[in-house]
Amino acid sequence: MDWKIPPPPIEERLIAGERCADIIVAGLGYAGSAALRAAQEAGVSVIGLESQLEERYTLFGRDVGHINSRFLHSRGIPEVAPNDLFDEWMRRAGNRANPGLVRQFCNKSGEAFDWYTDMFGLEGLKAVHVAFWPEGADKFKAASLKGDNRINGYRFWYGTAEFPDPMGWPGTPTLPACAKANLEKAQAAGAELLFGMQAVQPVMDEERVAGVIAADREGLLYRFRANKAVILAAGDFGGDSDMLRDLCPDIADVLPPGGKLRSMGRKGDGIRIGVWAGGRLESRPIPTMGGNGLVPMGMCNFGSVWFDERGHRFCNEVFGGTELAGFAGNQNGIREILAVFDEHALENELRWAVPAHGGFDSNIEGLAENLRTLTRYAYSGGAQPYTAKLKMPLGVQSAFYGSTPEELAINAGLEKETAAALCRSIRRYNEMACAGADIEFGRDPKTLDPLTGMLFLQRIKTDMLGLVMVTGGGLLTDERQRVLGEDWKPVKGLYATGNCCGRRYGSQYSTPISGVSIGMAITLGREAGRMAADEKEGAAD
Repeated sequence: MDWKIPPPPIEERLIAGERCADIIVAGLGYAGSAALRAAQEAGVSVIGLESQLEERYTLFGRDVGHINSRFLHSRGIPEVAPNDLFDEWMRRAGNRANPGLVRQFCNKSGEAFDWYTDMFGLEGLKAVHVAFWPEGADKFKAASLKGDNRINGYRFWYGTAEFPDPMGWPGTPTLPACAKANLEKAQAAGAELLFGMQAVQPVMDEERVAGVIAADREGLLYRFRANKAVILAAGDFGGDSDMLRDLCPDIADVLPPGGKLRSMGRKGDGIRIGVWAGGRLESRPIPTMGGNGLVPMGMCNFGSVWFDERGHRFCNEVFGGTELAGFAGNQNGIREILAVFDEHALENELRWAVPAHGGFDSNIEGLAENLRTLTRYAYSGGAQPYTAKLKMPLGVQSAFYGSTPEELAINAGLEKETAAALCRSIRRYNEMACAGADIEFGRDPKTLDPLTGMLFLQRIKTDMLGLVMVTGGGLLTDERQRVLGEDWKPVKGLYATGNCCGRRYGSQYSTPISGVSIGMAITLGREAGRMAADEKEGAAD
């Protein structure tokens, strides 16, 4: 059945009970927890519904990208002009994003971060790092402090709060614990939290959304009426294969034979409810985190040069950062990328690595020293790939090496024709680097250094194509995050925030600061809670 077709109305005899509040928040992730707390603080009654059981409640992520918070100021991070960030965001989005939503993030993300973490205070955030700060990327940092933070025309800023987590470093609070603390703060102020309760259908009063019906873990159905509004904050739709194929057709279009769509995302409950209530979707393809571009694992793209499985260079490796650079190979059927770097990467290219996704963060313990150890190992002799304790920003632990392109190709086990092509391509790249101009693909001259000394190669399979972390859009809204109907007018009583909300990115989650997905969820979730609390009962305007 087409997922957009509403299911039959639930019979009244199946409703086990009914509750009522001014605001019903469906989904209590980062956006939902912020919306719940903000609405409660606005003085209205609020009920929050969360499909996870309370004892199993957890969320993905540890990074909150934002600008100009007290927290960032306390760490010495320079102020960012909101209009500069706005301009860069809209450029990356191809002007597809809703400027009203983007403007709110640029203007309010700092205060929203401080508000979301206020129960800990600055002292309680000691274990929270700022990504790529204070060490590393010295050349980019020095240039950016003088106002030149552009690589190939795209701008980047520092502003990612990295929380402790089990895969990173010890400490408190984790980011999921921070979300839980916001829920508890709202609950202490009078909000009602119901875990193990999944919203399944809208409750309609003619053209107005008057609430939702939700199912508990035993399958019992309850009606939750909203005097003012329902806020959909139930996350993305990546976990529903039908929705993913329908709304993100560009991913299926670029899959190789036998390739599969995969996602870590949620099931799209909130977006389906919004559509069934008469809401309109943003235009396709809806943006995703990954899936539609080749993002090689291993060495940071600022530190390496990429060649295809035939030994030919095929793109500007640093264009727009990891996400946009990854578009270069998605139409070409590339099954393996040969990423080549040299012993000088730490002193040359990586000093220009940007503070964004896939960047080289030398604050990560052991990362820089592992590269120095790799060089020492290579000079010790032998042709076996180095794997011992090798850390890379994006996995792929082994690296072949050689003192010349020919030796490198032999040690990497490349076939004769591929080896010859790779050697020619490396020498061609070096000629352009020495001349200071990449006349083939336009790599920014700042990052253009010849591959010299001991050379290293990582053979990287491109099986990440088709793997979506989460989707990043959905229901079309106005700048208040009111869901718009097919007539482009607000659906009465319905809001969407977080990954239920559309028009926040372009065709891909491409960002000038890493972690802005959660940063935007917190910022716009807070605004949705405030706007919904201000809603006049039964009104659309």
